[in-house]
Amino acid sequence: MTRAAAAGEAPRRAGWGRLARTGGMLATPRAALAALERTSEGSGMIGDVVIFILLRFVATRLRELVVIVWAGFEGSGRLALPQILQLLQQAVFLDLVVILGAAVVISVGAGRRRRADRDIELGAACWLPLGALGTAAELVNFARPGLPQALWDGVVLAGLAWTLGLVVLAITAARRRELASS
Repeated sequence: MTRAAAAGEAPRRAGWGRLARTGGMLATPRAALAALERTSEGSGMIGDVVIFILLRFVATRLRELVVIVWAGFEGSGRLALPQILQLLQQAVFLDLVVILGAAVVISVGAGRRRRADRDIELGAACWLPLGALGTAAELVNFARPGLPQALWDGVVLAGLAWTLGLVVLAITAARRRELASS
């Protein structure tokens, strides 16, 4: 992480890259959320999260993707896109619910200081721990299939608890906004 991010300074698109934003949310969330909040234009966090979700989808569902595409070429030759989109929908449903739910809670918690564009970015940033823990568990299960359900439940609960803590910090950052002129 850059010295500016650690100090809580506002990130610049060119100087505060994807890894620094993500690492900042995991290592120093209070400073990272404050920096995201002070950015004059979009921070790029939503794009970071979309890329992370797509990379995680490919990394953790590669076996199913290969089977779907291969069956499309070998079988009737029909396009495999509907099956791929169905698999994507199943893989990202919880992620999207958590991101949108966090954004709504942050927006409500911000009160009169709410800004939908910032609140959705903060909600996406709060999702990162859940995404990171879920990805790690899925990759471990890919390497060694058959993880117990209790482990999966523990990972999800730990990720949701971490996300909830970040939502509280994001509400605090959002409440420090200046009121918009009406």
